[in-house]
Amino acid sequence: MKQAKLEVVFWLLLCGGVACRSVSLGEISPGETSAANLFSVEWATPLVAPGFFEYEPTEFAAPWVDTERGRIYTYTRDGVVRAISAEDGKVLWASKPMGKSFAGPTVEGKLLYIPAGDGTVRALYAEDGDKRAGEGWQAGQEKWVVEMGEEWVTRPVVAGGKLLMVSQTDGLFALEAETGQRLWQHKRKQPAGFTIRGAFLPAVLGSTIYQGFSDGSLLALNLEDGEVLWEKNTSPSGGTAFLDLDSGAVFSADGALLYVASYKDGLFAIATQTGDFIWTQRLNAATYVGLRGDLLLTAGGFGISAHSTENGARVWNTPVLTPRPPTAKRRKPMEDGANSGRLPTIYGRWLIVPTSGDVGFFDIVSGKPMGYWNPGQGVSATPAVWNNHVYVLSNLGHLYALKMVRWSS
Repeated sequence: MKQAKLEVVFWLLLCGGVACRSVSLGEISPGETSAANLFSVEWATPLVAPGFFEYEPTEFAAPWVDTERGRIYTYTRDGVVRAISAEDGKVLWASKPMGKSFAGPTVEGKLLYIPAGDGTVRALYAEDGDKRAGEGWQAGQEKWVVEMGEEWVTRPVVAGGKLLMVSQTDGLFALEAETGQRLWQHKRKQPAGFTIRGAFLPAVLGSTIYQGFSDGSLLALNLEDGEVLWEKNTSPSGGTAFLDLDSGAVFSADGALLYVASYKDGLFAIATQTGDFIWTQRLNAATYVGLRGDLLLTAGGFGISAHSTENGARVWNTPVLTPRPPTAKRRKPMEDGANSGRLPTIYGRWLIVPTSGDVGFFDIVSGKPMGYWNPGQGVSATPAVWNNHVYVLSNLGHLYALKMVRWSS
């Protein structure tokens, strides 16, 4: 009887404290939408104990999936990096505290790269070494650490044997991935006005890095030595505030174009070789751009939208639920200006959007909301996806494995 009661309580938690019911796609509305018919919770692992007087705990760093080893890596607000089994949620190893970070880790080969909250960059071994081959290290052991004195706001990117790091103060740094040796850096002068917290994730195509900055500039740089190949301004309307280019970039299938979205002036298709603008589409408050087939997906202060890759024409636009207190009994209605919160992720035909409150599941083709879920205290970190699973780190510091059961392709 006790176990049955616990299961009921857990199910009510999954459904936001209200009764769940199955609805058809055509019936879905903001007041009725539930995520209960989209997935089942395969496991849940609490990682961080609540702190004293911690009013609104928040986890910003996105989990990382190690597909080679079947592990999920998390970097939580207690400053600890953990390796977690994707199969059952068991914590395999945990690091010493390294300070709270806003950026998650990246794994490449045998090393896990950490944008540490103490201003350093660290490389940890992802698994035990082979002692028979003279590899005496243990999983989670530090291989190297570099003092940088920077606040990191994106995960590291590994390309061409180099580790690319971006700081909140508009610095792009290249380190040798194997040793941590500093190779080159590009520092940009920040604008005089307000900027959006966050930074552009380095986008690499061949031997070229494409990097955006808070003054709205987009640079193409040589991966080898950081030489600037071309520079364009994606905030041509000018001013001093909120010029940021933080969206990251996606490339066309042939690599001839890249797509970015600046916060102030909108969506751009740009020739990768020359930096020439192919088309532009007005769009305010964009912080993310993704690609699914021939649709460009954007998110930001306006909600989420989809645009044609051919000319940027809007296909659909959907406001996103505003964050609400987890204890609220009734969901707030959709309204213009709702914020999509943190960066979304794409899974099959869904755009999965953390809002700091609920996680929203949206159909990519139509923009229709398919469901919402709040594990308690909301979600700020971008979920990770692998096979038919979505891994969600809640603001309470609990990691959930959601097994998706509908519309996975």
